[in-house]
Amino acid sequence: MLTAADYAWQRRKHFQELKMTKEEVRQEMKETEGDPQIKGAIRRRRQALLNRMISAVPKADVVVTNPTHYAVALRYDHLSMGAPVVIAKGEQLLAQRI
Repeated sequence: MLTAADYAWQRRKHFQELKMTKEEVRQEMKETEGDPQIKGAIRRRRQALLNRMISAVPKADVVVTNPTHYAVALRYDHLSMGAPVVIAKGEQLLAQRI
């Protein structure tokens, strides 16, 4: 009887020791998912780039599209550029906006 109680106690103690503290959970989330502040900064930069691309579309000389999936806006000035420059690109909904 005493061994069964000791076994149950040791088992419970072992599983309690395996659990992570709140700080350990928070630290692991930062390591696996990334720091929330950095993720927010990346998201803001991505949104700013998207807004710049959309605002640059009227300056494009040509927009090359696939009817439903892709769009690429190109600008080319043969006097100052050696090759066309991609000023905006997108797929799906962004391609429709371009």
